[in-house]
Amino acid sequence: MASWQLPGQADPDVTPLTIALIGDGMLTRSYAGTVISGVRAAAVEGGASVLLAAPNHGPVLADDDLGGLLAHRVIGIIIASDGGGAVELPSELDLVPHVALNASSRHAGSQIIPDYEHAARAVVRELVDAGHLRIGYVGGRVNTSGDPWLRGVARALVESETFDPELVITDSPNAAGGYRSTLTALRLPAPPTALICLDGRLAMGAYQAAQELRAVIPDRLSVIALDDSEILGEDLRPPLTTVHLPYFRMGQEAVRSLIGQMRDGRRAGNEIKVTCDIVRRQSVGSPSPTDPEPAG
Repeated sequence: MASWQLPGQADPDVTPLTIALIGDGMLTRSYAGTVISGVRAAAVEGGASVLLAAPNHGPVLADDDLGGLLAHRVIGIIIASDGGGAVELPSELDLVPHVALNASSRHAGSQIIPDYEHAARAVVRELVDAGHLRIGYVGGRVNTSGDPWLRGVARALVESETFDPELVITDSPNAAGGYRSTLTALRLPAPPTALICLDGRLAMGAYQAAQELRAVIPDRLSVIALDDSEILGEDLRPPLTTVHLPYFRMGQEAVRSLIGQMRDGRRAGNEIKVTCDIVRRQSVGSPSPTDPEPAG
């Protein structure tokens, strides 16, 4: 099968391969080093080098950004996103094998994303198995139709017959937002006995609100964070149960997909979902045997 080849470029089977990793805010986040390490590890396995790049025009890859990469004889491009939702890619990317990392796109050669659905079901099952029936969700202010975590959690709660829209609360995506959302949740006439927080920053705010209202974790309130990349769960008291996002493995899968496209001519446009593991710590327990009174 013919290899993918840029105009005027030598056969990639004999020319050293260069892969570009280009992204929006993802490459400035605390987990960027983990992504880059995964990309580099798989690139070394495939005999490729990695070029780190940033768009000149914000989060969207423009035509002249792509032209600059091709001028460096880049033969494969990984577009990394911070949002986890859908991204628009220029049609000129059809000139070169490419992968969308932590994002979905109708035009990507391949898409590497966390398995949100599987992780959400595992988290909800963890809480239901512990006896929780009043489960809340604390997230940032986003377009809910584009939030894969919220969609996955809502679907899992519906499937477990524990979904209550009153317990889905959004605010700013930081500790202050988690604090305000948790205060609101715990002051409801029928407060939740467990909270699923979008990430560790929101969970930190949830801890602060729970302490203020004397809702002891996990005796009165269990807490799980879906993304452990922004805060170390061991640093909270009690240590926070989290979902570990597999950024290292995602970086590896992105490179392997690219190399498959380059060497075998495969442009399947497939979606690769990478499994997320629950890191169990001490923030989840069984609910009180008696219905908790509204806090505060």
